[in-house]
Amino acid sequence: MGSALLVTALTQRLTHELNAHRIPSSGGGTDQIGSVPPEAMPVIGPLLADAFGYAFWVAFALTAVIFVPAMFLPRHRSRDADATPAPPAGI
Repeated sequence: MGSALLVTALTQRLTHELNAHRIPSSGGGTDQIGSVPPEAMPVIGPLLADAFGYAFWVAFALTAVIFVPAMFLPRHRSRDADATPAPPAGI
């Protein structure tokens, strides 16, 4: 699910950037880049880099959101930390 969210964020941002620069595109994914006219190709590199940067910020935000509740998960002491040894197996 996480990779699907990142691909969606990347595709949406790239579509937004292409439309903002009035670069025609059709379809989605690899069809977006394949349908770009050759004279617009030098503009695509920075737009694609911006879209990937946006996707990485989305990944960072999702990690931060998940990290906060993870800090409140219950913790259990390990058996090595107990003062009493574990009973032998088979007893």
